[in-house]
Amino acid sequence: VIVLHPFNNFVLKDHPSAQGLVVEQDLFDVHYDELFSNALGMLGEYSLDADPRAVDLLQQFIDNYSPERKQKKMDNTAADITQFVSQANGIEQQLVNARQSFEKYTEAVRSKLQTVHADLISRWAEESPVNGESVMLADHWEWPKQRKPFDNQYYAQSFKLEKPGSSDVDRIITCEFFFNIKFDDGYVVSDPESGSFNTIWYKAYWGGRNTSQKPEVRITDPYDQTLDAKLTDSNEDIKKAVEAAVERTLKTCWNI
Repeated sequence: VIVLHPFNNFVLKDHPSAQGLVVEQDLFDVHYDELFSNALGMLGEYSLDADPRAVDLLQQFIDNYSPERKQKKMDNTAADITQFVSQANGIEQQLVNARQSFEKYTEAVRSKLQTVHADLISRWAEESPVNGESVMLADHWEWPKQRKPFDNQYYAQSFKLEKPGSSDVDRIITCEFFFNIKFDDGYVVSDPESGSFNTIWYKAYWGGRNTSQKPEVRITDPYDQTLDAKLTDSNEDIKKAVEAAVERTLKTCWNI
């Protein structure tokens, strides 16, 4: 019998499992961190070929049951709290004001870009986004729909466009315009030092909703580009800039 436990001063002979058994003969104890240390040491190159789901479950198991890792997380948390308290000392109200102002800014920008998006959808539903060419607005969406305060500040307004008569491979292009302060959407990570609070971004890729935006499907180069309009510009100026960017993308990709 092996008793797995998280205690540094564990007394095996006092454990209920010890009844009728001899310690170190047919009864043993193993500390969680001892188990994890040996298991990780034995994994070696096996982990390279392991099922990612299994590796993730092992990671969760270790995170949840390792006293050493729990203590490390607590130490890191304490350090983060101490650092923030030190930095915020004396400017607490300014930080509160900045947070409230930032929240108003993000909501205002989202509302403005939603309006621009809706106007373009309405316009393109009646006519092609490229004058004189057959291009169809097939789908449109906003991402993400929900957010948490100071979470991933990334709002994309998306258009899926199709060219009738083309092959499936090059029939669909998605164009997005968005604003961000810092984001990681799983495919692209922004540089928080680039752009500003007045920047609108643009990108385009082959495929529609749920496309894995890997390098082989990216159209714009660099992938994230600044739009030729600012957030403080009028809605009409932003719409014109989006339309110009989309038209350039479609003409280049579809040779029209």
